[in-house]
Amino acid sequence: MKLDSIPRTTIVRSLALASFTVCLALGAGACERGPETQPPDGVGEGAEAGGSGGAAGGGAAVACEPAACTEKGLEAARVQDFGAALELFTKACDGGDAPGCHQLGEAYENGRGTDRDAGKAAAAYTAACDGGQGKACVQRGQLALAGDGPEPGPATAFGFFGKGCDAGQALACTTAAELAYSGNGVERDVDKAIALYEKACAAKEVVGCLNAGELLFDPNKDKAVNQRAVAAFAAACDGGHGTGCVKLGAAHYSGIGTAKDAGKALEAFKRACSAKRKDDDGCHVTKQLEAAKGKTVALELTSSIDRWDEDVPVRNLSCRMREQGPMALGEVMSGVGPVKGKLDACAAAGSALRVTWTFSKGRVREASVAKGGDDKLNKCVVKALKKAKIGQTGSCTANMLIGDLKAAEAALSKLQ
Repeated sequence: MKLDSIPRTTIVRSLALASFTVCLALGAGACERGPETQPPDGVGEGAEAGGSGGAAGGGAAVACEPAACTEKGLEAARVQDFGAALELFTKACDGGDAPGCHQLGEAYENGRGTDRDAGKAAAAYTAACDGGQGKACVQRGQLALAGDGPEPGPATAFGFFGKGCDAGQALACTTAAELAYSGNGVERDVDKAIALYEKACAAKEVVGCLNAGELLFDPNKDKAVNQRAVAAFAAACDGGHGTGCVKLGAAHYSGIGTAKDAGKALEAFKRACSAKRKDDDGCHVTKQLEAAKGKTVALELTSSIDRWDEDVPVRNLSCRMREQGPMALGEVMSGVGPVKGKLDACAAAGSALRVTWTFSKGRVREASVAKGGDDKLNKCVVKALKKAKIGQTGSCTANMLIGDLKAAEAALSKLQ
């Protein structure tokens, strides 16, 4: 594999979307509500319904226009009068006030002033979404993706995340892109995924920038496509994502999608090392380039894959090498394959271990077990690994499954 084959690492979030929610797919920050949807000060997710008086001055009995009912509902909720707030939000939503529908959806979803009712929450969120409340679109999509409410599933979720994206919700764009890329419940469409990631990137969502770049970058594509990839990597780097800086540095070093410039490459790698979301590859390659003193070197960057079942089965395989990508990972694991029998003999009943091994000049130089086995088992695994012959130069870390596969997979859950 050539130097210009820049590693296409696993897309930042797992594409096993069948069980994830927006919170899990996008991080805890994805579930933080913005000012227009955040429950009023003092409103607890699981608080008991209060009385019928409250700040609304008598609750829902007070006549009000739809928008005014929403405001009165917020006032009632602030003093924990959730029963009155529910009635006011209902009146507001019935009158066509989208923010009122949004608040009503949250009340039903979280059981404030009433029993939790996912169906009514979904209906209220849908009305709010149709009225231009982007965060309500996201929350309706979240219900569907979690299998909650009417018409559950990723297909329904995709539609609502798309509407949320159109309404300016960057994280909705990213989640819709995940679904389009994976084809989970919707037709797989890489071009649509790229467009959605780029839309998220334009809204300053750095993960969207990074993923857009990952899907666009290909040394075999035309210059314009790779220029878009480099622009996305630059945006991710500017947003503090170290991996974006690493990708940007690699592009500058190879001259793919941008002018070849070792100085700009080194600058990008240094930024990766000091970024808020640091990428250790940046630190490693910075040292590598500084030691080279201007000479051209093969960059030692990380390639990763969640699962490898050929040769010796491993999970979360990550290798830093001079060659990158799936083919390079395959060459490493094919070198380990011949010692599978020795590894299995170490724990015939099945075991999972977190293993690291370093290799060069056709041999495994060092090996260690960080987690999973007792001293006897670990020594056996290290001895077996050192018999492997790998033609690459670098190091790998993985959760290695040895012996009985079913038992090893059960042990893996405990290891993780």
